[in-house]
Amino acid sequence: MNLTINGIPISVDPIAAQEIVRKHLLNGEAKDVPMIAIAGSVNMPQLQKGERFIGSYSGPDGKVTLAILMPGEKKNVTWPDAQTWAKEQGGDLPSRVEGLLLYLHHRDQFQKDDVLWLNEQHAAFSGSAWTQGFYGGYQYGWFKVNKLLARAVRRVTI
Repeated sequence: MNLTINGIPISVDPIAAQEIVRKHLLNGEAKDVPMIAIAGSVNMPQLQKGERFIGSYSGPDGKVTLAILMPGEKKNVTWPDAQTWAKEQGGDLPSRVEGLLLYLHHRDQFQKDDVLWLNEQHAAFSGSAWTQGFYGGYQYGWFKVNKLLARAVRRVTI
């Protein structure tokens, strides 16, 4: 596999490529982070202080998105207020995919009883939005007027 990281071409096997990307994204801190093997040229974003790499995923268009959990949180906020707060931080609420990655690999960033707002309105009921629970990992539709937890993410498409 050939990679270019910040302008430096390297050739490695896919497992080693995942480790290199993982270490590069985490400034040398090798954490248990879900990754996919990425072929081609990759300019990895620099993590800001307090940020944490959530993981990567590809959408229906084939583009790969890197998701980064931003520092800070806002407790006891409605869904509209959570959206506003996340935008003020320069990010967005996590998507449903990112919520699952947070539950699977970054539970240490949350309390066991936290319920996190996600950025998607429930399709069947406009008065509800999706949430990520950290007790059992379930995603539920909650009324937007409930006061839950907000965290912001930023995304980089490569």
